[in-house]
Amino acid sequence: NVTVKKGVLSKKVTLNKTKVSINDGMSYTLKPTVTPENTTTKTCTWSSSNKNIVKVSSKGVITAVSPGTAVITCKTKDTGKTAKCTVTVKKVVPSSVTIDKSYYQVGYKKTIQLTATVSPENASDKGLVWTSSNPEYAKVSSTGKVTGLKSGKTVTITVTTKSGKKVDTCKVYVGEVAVTGIKLNKSSASIGA
Repeated sequence: NVTVKKGVLSKKVTLNKTKVSINDGMSYTLKPTVTPENTTTKTCTWSSSNKNIVKVSSKGVITAVSPGTAVITCKTKDTGKTAKCTVTVKKVVPSSVTIDKSYYQVGYKKTIQLTATVSPENASDKGLVWTSSNPEYAKVSSTGKVTGLKSGKTVTITVTTKSGKKVDTCKVYVGEVAVTGIKLNKSSASIGA
């Protein structure tokens, strides 16, 4: 004899959070509770109202993509009951920017590459603006490449974050390295006639 028992259908699903606020680039796990407790199928499907702001995995892990607000929906597979969570992704503003060197020397018509690091690492906007205090002597590109144009002056190169307006500077002297001395490999020598 075979007894077939009717499966227990889900009547409700709830999430551990109905509102979540996370920083750009961060993740958080939403946990669903399906009732009644003896529901045969407790599997849920997940969706995001805007994947460009928040994406969600098949296990309820939400990941912030960009600042904004999106709604995550959990839906039971058997009866289609739903629960929603509103996720707000906050913009992470840079707290500082640092150029790899505080002083450089560049020759006439020569170039050097400056590198700037934005903190924190998960800042939403790492865009930078580079400027020269005297473009006649040294110009700087949008990527931090400095070119010496005229010798004899020290120029201040400034980098500014587009978001948060954090600033750092580097002094660049334009000119060739001056000779400070000369040394021979021997102090005396003897050669035949």
